Amino acid sequence: MTRLLHSLALLLAAVLLVAAADRVARAGPLEDVDNPYHVIFATSVEVGVSVNDSIGQLNDIGGFTSADWLCTFRAYSAGLVPDWDGVTPVYRALLSTDDVDARDHVAIAGEVRNLHGDLLADDAADLWDGSLDNPVGYDEFATAITSDTEVWTGTGDNGTASSDTCDSWTNPAAAFGTFGSMDQTSKNWVADGDLGCNETARLYAVSPLYEVPEPASLALFTLSALLIIARRRRHE
Repeated sequence: MTRLLHSLALLLAAVLLVAAADRVARAGPLEDVDNPYHVIFATSVEVGVSVNDSIGQLNDIGGFTSADWLCTFRAYSAGLVPDWDGVTPVYRALLSTDDVDARDHVAIAGEVRNLHGDLLADDAADLWDGSLDNPVGYDEFATAITSDTEVWTGTGDNGTASSDTCDSWTNPAAAFGTFGSMDQTSKNWVADGDLGCNETARLYAVSPLYEVPEPASLALFTLSALLIIARRRRHE
């Protein structure tokens, strides 16, 4: 009996370790998602256009460096990047410059969901086909946004750069920058019109791909361990 209790204790410890490993492997903000996914949100802050493109800018962007840093900082502020080093971009701005298309700057390799868990697109092709299944709709705190929904994109509905990017987000004196509307599911989610480059708007922030662990791994491990224990009991 003592040997059996010892075996059961080891089994329980192993099960808890595997369960913890599965939780770490998931590492994403959403529950009950079966496939690898990205999340997208609109920043809770509006930003302007700046000639400066460096990390640490909280109220403006001057290109990808500052935009990606700001998106990651907003995700960190909401607890989505708990171990962030304060420098390395983790989330990326869904933004085009004159030289780089948004579809290339943000590599989509799975489903795209908002922070409410709603499916927006099945994959990259679906994201850039001119419509979404659901609107982005939420900021980094998973708070629904119903006003001031304009988001800088500089992007057409197929993910390529528009003709209006505020000189790649470096010139607040330029004429226009394309914006999308985060409450829309038509092409307007990314290409709704133009704002003056001296105005402010939100940013779309896209996460890295979150891998979903195989749900059967823990069950198979537990079953194997129980069979081993049962076999040992027969020989005691």
